[in-house]
Amino acid sequence: MMNPVLSQLMSLAIREPPQNPFQKIIEAVGLGSTILIFIIVFLIEMLILSVVIYIAGLMVVGGRKATFSDAFKISFLGTVLGGFIYAAISLFVPLIGIIVYILIWLALMKKYFETGWLGAIAIGILAVIVALALFIIVGLFTVGLVLLSELLKDLLKVFV
Repeated sequence: MMNPVLSQLMSLAIREPPQNPFQKIIEAVGLGSTILIFIIVFLIEMLILSVVIYIAGLMVVGGRKATFSDAFKISFLGTVLGGFIYAAISLFVPLIGIIVYILIWLALMKKYFETGWLGAIAIGILAVIVALALFIIVGLFTVGLVLLSELLKDLLKVFV
């Protein structure tokens, strides 16, 4: 007779491995549509991040040095280049990967907004504050819309 713990472990090993959650999406809409959706979402995220960095750059270095195109370059290069470098370094030493990732973002802000390291740090901190403020505003707006729709739905029930 087999040990119950060993029997349970063997039954776990025989089960099917978990399916990739993206596999269901790919099967439902096709690979081409999935790639297109990924690209559209990535570009929307880049635009939002660019707006946040642009606003923070305007606050720190002014409109002469902070342009939206530079903010877009910073957000694109920081996301793509920084992401790859972070992933490569974090395989070995995660803490150093995070530090290098932050330094890449600061170096990009320093270069494109023509400021020093302290200016880049200030832009980074302000970008986080601006992003939080935008998230709060969008969240409150969304809650307001939901409450308004519930109110309208209740009003329609009264008249119908």
